[in-house]
Amino acid sequence: MLSEVSAKSKAVKILMGDPYGKNKKEVEKHIKSVKLLKNGTEDCGGIKTPVYEIHVVVPVADIKNQDTPIDGKLYIDAKNGNLQCASLPYLD
Repeated sequence: MLSEVSAKSKAVKILMGDPYGKNKKEVEKHIKSVKLLKNGTEDCGGIKTPVYEIHVVVPVADIKNQDTPIDGKLYIDAKNGNLQCASLPYLD
């Protein structure tokens, strides 16, 4: 199982680029929390396997051509580090 530090590192790699940050330090300042969820529900449905919930907030001041902040979450599989789903814009 991934550690919290490893899950955050995976999230940074996924989020790297506009509008989340151009480098590791910029992306990390927008990550507000990292929580391990073992049961219950997340934004994409029921939790079947443990996931890390990464809460991300990007203020308007850090976003070009947008007048509302970005506030959402991404979910990373705690076993293999793959992105399960996200409620964040601009992720390919």
